Amino acid sequence: MNAEIPVPQPAALCTLEAELAEALKGVTDCFAVTQKIDFVRDEYGHRRAREIENAVTLLRVSGELGLAIAKIKGEYNHNINVLHGEIWPPPRRSVSKPETFEQGRPTPEATTQAIAETYTKGGPPPAHR
Repeated sequence: MNAEIPVPQPAALCTLEAELAEALKGVTDCFAVTQKIDFVRDEYGHRRAREIENAVTLLRVSGELGLAIAKIKGEYNHNINVLHGEIWPPPRRSVSKPETFEQGRPTPEATTQAIAETYTKGGPPPAHR
């Protein structure tokens, strides 16, 4: 039998994980408070906004704690996935990149057309040189 012996975690890691759990519990508590706020007594929404701000601050802290935990464990990978509506996975687009700077430069006709479209949409006039 080849049983794996569990490796004890460093005390700092245990402390960070406990703090992460507390921060996430605090976020849950903040949102629970916003659910119970009486809108008649909080006419302008200041208390609700303050609780949401507290939750966002705790989420930011929990993100930093999670990052620290991942770095200690050696599992750090910086991938960001942004979801737009109901689309997942996002559609693939083919992008043709110019090979040289000159190929990427807009033509005078394209520049004139963009300026004309800006004027028709009520955009600001170009700056005088």
